[in-house]
Amino acid sequence: INAGSSSVELSPDGKSSRHIAPANVGGDADITANSGNVSIAGNGAIFSSVIPAIIVSQPDIDEESKTIIDPGSIDLIAVNTVTVNNSTLTAQGGHVGISGGGAVSISGSSIYADAGYANITSSGSTVDIEGSYINASGDVNVESSDTLTLGNTTGNTIDASGAVSLKSDTGDADVNNYSVYSYGANGTSISAADNIILGSDNIEAEGGNVSITALGTSSTVDIEGT
Repeated sequence: INAGSSSVELSPDGKSSRHIAPANVGGDADITANSGNVSIAGNGAIFSSVIPAIIVSQPDIDEESKTIIDPGSIDLIAVNTVTVNNSTLTAQGGHVGISGGGAVSISGSSIYADAGYANITSSGSTVDIEGSYINASGDVNVESSDTLTLGNTTGNTIDASGAVSLKSDTGDADVNNYSVYSYGANGTSISAADNIILGSDNIEAEGGNVSITALGTSSTVDIEGT
């Protein structure tokens, strides 16, 4: 997909309508499913040379083995689940936002927000990030409504020029085999409503403090090999 200003919309009956504006206009590339799913699969890539943002909004998002590059920002917004597997997302001039109402799963992927923040959130379920590299010139915020799981495999790194926040709103935060680097004044914060488990992690806050907080009255913090 290479667009100046284009939109692809799937109608409720499953038929697609395509709207194309002149390539030199500049705008967004929007991919929307009003009823059903959109799956982008294969070895192709989405490139944007003149548009300010790529925005994918649909009930479920499944990015499998994709390379997505934009000179502005990238937003993946799902009503339900988001899956990013073996893919690379690069926002050269802005942020990367990945959000779902259901489970958000990222595996074997690289995320670059070259001129902004990287936000990964689930408002109604879990966030699971494994074997992935996240780099942002701003803050990195990962927030899960339920259990937050980071790591459990090798090759896990978060590198933020700003602050790092890892948070579970109602469950546990389980961070294993992860390297977390923050360089902003607000440092690195890991918090959970229930328990926090850290194992074989490397956590460095070059510009601020490291805060680890289990908020429940009977919650525990278990740190091993970190």
